[in-house]
Amino acid sequence: MKTKELTLCAFFTILFVIGSKIVIPAGIIPLTLQTMVVIIAGMLLKPKYIWVSYGLFFLMGLLGFPVFANGGGIAYVLQPSFGFLLSFPIAASFISIMRNKLHTTSFLANFIICMIGLFIIYTIGCIYMYGILNFYMGAAKNMFSVIAMGAIPFMISDTCSIAVGCFCALRLAHIPAIKQTLCPTK
Repeated sequence: MKTKELTLCAFFTILFVIGSKIVIPAGIIPLTLQTMVVIIAGMLLKPKYIWVSYGLFFLMGLLGFPVFANGGGIAYVLQPSFGFLLSFPIAASFISIMRNKLHTTSFLANFIICMIGLFIIYTIGCIYMYGILNFYMGAAKNMFSVIAMGAIPFMISDTCSIAVGCFCALRLAHIPAIKQTLCPTK
């Protein structure tokens, strides 16, 4: 990796930390700006840079640095919301790959791609939450109640985050230095 690429990965690692630290408490899953950062990363970075930057963020959190919304440490894997953290690089990579394949620059097409990315986040996050609540915490929740807890309350705010993230990423993609280095579309 070149110095410029390493710097971009470090920059997005910092964005992931900032996105997780702006928190509005909302029950089991706090409301953060992480979804918006995932969208921007997916629209601007190539998948390998997403995995490097998010992997560094993830590793710092698991090592105990308080970079996650509610702290950090290896015990964080037992939090019901941990599955959403696992889903973020997968969703961002999907967005990046789809933008590259479709070569799209329209807001609507990117918004739809990002909404599918949000579906990936909700699917992985809710499945993990179901497992933790039922098999670790013994809370005996069905999948519908998990979706009511882990996805439905966040749909409006996440849709707004996607719209803002798409808008920002499309504007940033026009900057020549970013266009040369980041944007996977032609």
